[in-house]
Amino acid sequence: MGNGVGRRGAAVLLGSVVLSACTGGGTIITLPPPTTPDVSVSEGTAPATLVPSPLEGQLRLDRETGVVLDGLIISNPYGDCIRITHSSDVVIRNAVIGPCAGRAIFIQDSSSVVVESSELFDSASGVYALDSTTVIVTGSLISNAGRNPVQYDKVTGVGNKVSGNEIVNEHGAAHTEDSINIYESGGTETSPLTVEDNLVIGGGSSGSGSGILVGDNGGSHQLVRNNTLINPGQVGIGVAGGRNIRVLDNLVFSRSHPWSNVGIYVWDQYETECRAVEVSGNVVQWQDSDGAANALYDAGNCGLVSGWELNEVSSDLEDVLRSIYGEVLD
Repeated sequence: MGNGVGRRGAAVLLGSVVLSACTGGGTIITLPPPTTPDVSVSEGTAPATLVPSPLEGQLRLDRETGVVLDGLIISNPYGDCIRITHSSDVVIRNAVIGPCAGRAIFIQDSSSVVVESSELFDSASGVYALDSTTVIVTGSLISNAGRNPVQYDKVTGVGNKVSGNEIVNEHGAAHTEDSINIYESGGTETSPLTVEDNLVIGGGSSGSGSGILVGDNGGSHQLVRNNTLINPGQVGIGVAGGRNIRVLDNLVFSRSHPWSNVGIYVWDQYETECRAVEVSGNVVQWQDSDGAANALYDAGNCGLVSGWELNEVSSDLEDVLRSIYGEVLD
């Protein structure tokens, strides 16, 4: 996971951006010389600039287009590490981001933002995208990234994806709610918001958190496919509402923990419309907090859940996963 991570000392290719180190009070200061010049230019008026890293502080992109951050190393003891607002066509790749007192990457009112092949760690949350379109988080390692390692909040349109990531939540070091949370978001009929091929390891001790939560306060056209979840928290995969939601071919496992509840559920927890849900081909081995098997739960308030009978309640998934991931299950 996280291919390309670790190119420490690489330069950062920037268009016109604002680099700032923010103190606790929010004061903007220039980055320290001599290796890191102050870069503060107006929109679209400067050529691309090479800025060495590592950086300590906050990197801000506001009203920018066509920015590539390649090999960035950044931390911020006071707040968010990277803030992207009102921007488009932004790529963050091969980055090492953390520790961050706030979010590792905050995206708002932006479009076509890609985070790929990067490492995010020790932050209040990982990637938080709000009111944006076409956001992709792929091929990255996200560890101990606070409450929500990945959260899409009112992210809509085509091409939205969370894929091929490894999310690790160490008990005691991370206080995770949902490792991947899809809130009031969605794609289209031909381009659903897709969460696929992710590995989620660890979660808890929240009594309401999930490895993957979709349909959170509604949303539509969401696809959860081919993910592997190992001891991910209170719930493995939750469908909390929404319409045109598909949960297919996932592996979901947990031993009994004080916070354990159920492997996969479909349960409309809001007054939004909940219908057209498919849950099929999943393999689940799950123990609740009392040690009892509790793989699947359909509350019956999202209409007929198609494919429900095609899920497998397993007694040997742990052995299968151990043969692949070894000590992760110890």
